[in-house]
Amino acid sequence: MIPAVCGPFDCIPPEILCRIFELVSGDWPCTIPPDVREPPWLLGQVCSHWRKVSRSIQSLWKTQIIVFGQAHYTFPSASGSKLPDYRFSKRSFDAVEGAIGVLPPGSRIAIEVAPSFESLPESDSISSHDAVKFLPHVQELRWRLPLNPAIFPPGSLAEIEQLSIDPHPTFLTQNDLAALSADQFGPSPRLQKLNILTLAPHFLSSGIPLSRLRCLKLDTIHRLWPTDHSVWRDFFMSRANDFSNLHEISVVADSKLVEIILQANLPWHQFTLFNLASDGSLTSLSPLLDRLRLSTHLTNLGLSKLSTKHEPPHYRDDNPVTLPFLQTLEAGSDIPFSLVKHWISSSNLLCLDVEISLSNFYSVLRQSLHLMKVTFSLSPSTDLISSVYSPSIVLPYLTHLSLSLSLQQGQEWSPASFPTLLIAPDLLSLEICVEDGGSFPLNFTIDLINRSRARLSSIECYFKGPTPLEPNESITLLNALENADTVNISNFILSHAVLDSFAKGDLLPRVRSLTLSVWTLKQFVSTINKRLSYEETCGSIRLRNIVGFVADDFYDENVADDRDPDLDHLTVMTAVQEIKERYGVECDIDCV
Repeated sequence: MIPAVCGPFDCIPPEILCRIFELVSGDWPCTIPPDVREPPWLLGQVCSHWRKVSRSIQSLWKTQIIVFGQAHYTFPSASGSKLPDYRFSKRSFDAVEGAIGVLPPGSRIAIEVAPSFESLPESDSISSHDAVKFLPHVQELRWRLPLNPAIFPPGSLAEIEQLSIDPHPTFLTQNDLAALSADQFGPSPRLQKLNILTLAPHFLSSGIPLSRLRCLKLDTIHRLWPTDHSVWRDFFMSRANDFSNLHEISVVADSKLVEIILQANLPWHQFTLFNLASDGSLTSLSPLLDRLRLSTHLTNLGLSKLSTKHEPPHYRDDNPVTLPFLQTLEAGSDIPFSLVKHWISSSNLLCLDVEISLSNFYSVLRQSLHLMKVTFSLSPSTDLISSVYSPSIVLPYLTHLSLSLSLQQGQEWSPASFPTLLIAPDLLSLEICVEDGGSFPLNFTIDLINRSRARLSSIECYFKGPTPLEPNESITLLNALENADTVNISNFILSHAVLDSFAKGDLLPRVRSLTLSVWTLKQFVSTINKRLSYEETCGSIRLRNIVGFVADDFYDENVADDRDPDLDHLTVMTAVQEIKERYGVECDIDCV
């Protein structure tokens, strides 16, 4: 009898195999209906052992589904005001039903109920009564329509663990905001995370077991309607002790409500996350810092819009707050840099998001060589000499870098306005945004990628455009992105020659999500069809999401013959739909 031969993968411990599967799947949601060409479905096609292991990893099987609906005000409430009835897209709920049928036990289904701005005929929609039968299978729900307390029968949301109530601004009235109540969603005994847009705390005064909440997000600012501070003060004075299990809190509120919350007897000592954004009128940081002194276990801290840049809040740094376990810090430009620098030097930050000058940026990086994720809004440095002749700064663990840059009018990009000293050999994701309508620092960006020898998997470039790129510039940029699976270069218009090379697979060979600009619709359709046909010939279509912008308002004599003066919405939609149906991909297009 011939003994069985064990391959190298059979010897990998299950916990190591689980970690490999998580890295392969990344942050992409599980595709519904199943696509065996994509993880995690692909992993189960290899062998029964891989199938068993992959289906045991709950994090791989979270699916996100958008359900489109419309509210119809057809009947009055007992008080005489109108309450909405709903119609939902049948196709959306077909996806929900499909997910319930194929996902393994322990999977998470997240639904966003979003407003549909197109009519939903009865033949292609379902009623509220038919929709609620799916909700016991849902763990995360985001509701963006007006509310009707009669829609959800008792027990329909018994499995909800995360609830977000933030109706689309188009449908909001002041009464809606004041009366938003989680009781309208029925009892949710498993609810742990609540995110709500409201002007008054009625929802918290309802039957929600506050002692179960671990995460609370409040947004109480609306540009048209004021906040009732007296009601909030009464609530926090009487109910603050009920938040005994609260570990994470995020608040968007005006300065008066911020002061009320900071005075409340919340469990500050056990907070691990605290995010605070205000209206820019906070006069002193002292109440905030006093609470932070109690929150010694904070790992995430976000502070923004506490005051205006011209009138920073009063602050004394003779006894700065120390947060030894801080891992993620977000601080606006109104937070004193001395305080930010102290928090950085006294902790082991992994993620940092601050607004500072380029010289301070370098100062921060030299203290934080262990950073993994960085978001900076940088203003140009006036010390050009030090920027040019200082030694390079190597961040060996940095994987995500997001830069928001600006130039003074009439200036050109230089080492004083772009971080030319930075080297990040493990960089995977790069996002660069140019404010104030300046040009894009293309050469400096390419130099950063090549200098770091980074194998980028994602790049996004934002600036005022669109701007045509010379073929040599385009090829240099795209060659630096040979490992990228997410590419957003929508503000660059690529030439004929570059598009032909992309269509043949010579450029961006690994891209899965692409946003780009072209001169004409004909160019876009031809390029995408050729690329997808090429990938189909190779055995697998990797490009799954395409967004194209047609620079219809620009004129180029090289493409004048290809322009279609009769281009209309129907022509565009028909061409896009043919691509979607033929290759099974997501595709959209717009004219700029």
